[in-house]
Amino acid sequence: MPASPRRFYIIKQLQHVIYQRLDEAMRRRGLTPTQYMVLSLSNRRGEPPSSAQLARRARISAQSMNEIIAALEGKSLIIRHEDPERRRILRVSLTREGKAVLLACEKDVDALEEGFFAALSPGEDALLREMLGKILASLREESTTDGLAAAAD
Repeated sequence: MPASPRRFYIIKQLQHVIYQRLDEAMRRRGLTPTQYMVLSLSNRRGEPPSSAQLARRARISAQSMNEIIAALEGKSLIIRHEDPERRRILRVSLTREGKAVLLACEKDVDALEEGFFAALSPGEDALLREMLGKILASLREESTTDGLAAAAD
């Protein structure tokens, strides 16, 4: 057994605190963290995403995504519209109110991140971002390689 806590344990504790604080901040805006993520993903440049694309990006089921989209639509934060070329595909766009809510949420998240990482120097923060990015890229590469190997079987 390691003398210091396992990295997975530390990461899990951080993830729990991050989610808890994000949940509190989003609840003040009448949202869940997942609804905030969907607003954020829907606001990316380019063609408005479909609900299927949003589900893949958020790594949740299509059924769960449809429930989230319906809730956001009920709050008048997003609208769904037919793709002009493929009418069966519904694209998701933010309403004016949705953009305003997202902007307020982004300010809240900026403040949370600033406070959360205040103990780090700018150099340490840059190093942390670099290391986490490296781990993520490695896992994505591994996932892609595994997918290709599975497809070849």
